[in-house]
Amino acid sequence: MITFFVGVDLHKTQFTVHLRTEDKIETLDEIKQYPTTEAGYELFLERLKTFKEIGANVKIGVESTGNTRFFKNQVEKVGAEVTVINTLKFKVINESTKKLTSMMLQQFQSFYQKICYQKVIFVEKKQKTFEDY
Repeated sequence: MITFFVGVDLHKTQFTVHLRTEDKIETLDEIKQYPTTEAGYELFLERLKTFKEIGANVKIGVESTGNTRFFKNQVEKVGAEVTVINTLKFKVINESTKKLTSMMLQQFQSFYQKICYQKVIFVEKKQKTFEDY
């Protein structure tokens, strides 16, 4: 069974996606960007559905940002496995002074493929109040 490893650079207005399988790595020209709109998510989800329809596994590594929970919930609806990555654990990214989008995406899916990533654990959506304690 083929597995698609997907690196996602998530921003407020758009997200950039880089794919890799065991046999193929997308070139920089093949990297796709999607707006963080309903239409953008629909396009991306349709792409993921085509992978699932051929029986492939889809594993996504996405950076931890303010809108990661929404992204994660959307792609899990089509059966993709999502790992949220704490980018502060990546020295090359954390100490960089320039934009590293393509390098970051390649690192995400490369680390994900090798299972050498730093996960972020989401707490329950319902926040506890002082009365709960």
